[in-house]
Amino acid sequence: MTTPANFTYLIGLLLFGWGLNSCAPQTSDFVGLFKMQPLPDTLAFAITDSDAAIGADTISNQLFFSQLPADMYADIEYVADSSSSVTLARGSFELSPPYLLLWADVRYAWFQHQSLLLYDKEAKRITDRITVAELYGGESGQIITGAWLLNGNEIVQRQDSHSSRLTETDEVEQSTERYVSGWKIEGGRFIEQPVQDSARWIREFPMEDW
Repeated sequence: MTTPANFTYLIGLLLFGWGLNSCAPQTSDFVGLFKMQPLPDTLAFAITDSDAAIGADTISNQLFFSQLPADMYADIEYVADSSSSVTLARGSFELSPPYLLLWADVRYAWFQHQSLLLYDKEAKRITDRITVAELYGGESGQIITGAWLLNGNEIVQRQDSHSSRLTETDEVEQSTERYVSGWKIEGGRFIEQPVQDSARWIREFPMEDW
């Protein structure tokens, strides 16, 4: 038998649960911030000034980073400063069902980071992440990343690592190392592919000069 006291207790539990759900980040709200765009044959990702992101919606940092599984969050935790970083929704692209591609742009001080996120519309979750543009480092060295999305399912990712040091004669010695990798979108994942001729790819997909 339900007494008035028990009834009041049950109502309190229901209201408490409703409050928690209403405060929880909503995945549909998150995805809706990324404006749908047509997917071109080639889409280039590069470090840009702030003007290039005009028109992109700002995402709450708490909302954006709460959508990432722990391993994906750990990969970009260094730009997850809630008081200083700004996250922009640069766009979304329709892939083969049930996947969407979400383009996120995180800016923190002079650092920039852009990720592509694979989103499963049926499971309502992010299944994978890849860095497509990034500028990170300090006075003695910087790493810059860029990428190209080809034919809607292939990614060429380039990375240049620039460093400088003082020699024994107090001269500044600079060096740059160049890297390239290939990826394919398959089954809700970014799968790394073998690169047969890295020198040719580095020539065909050049990064901007330092």
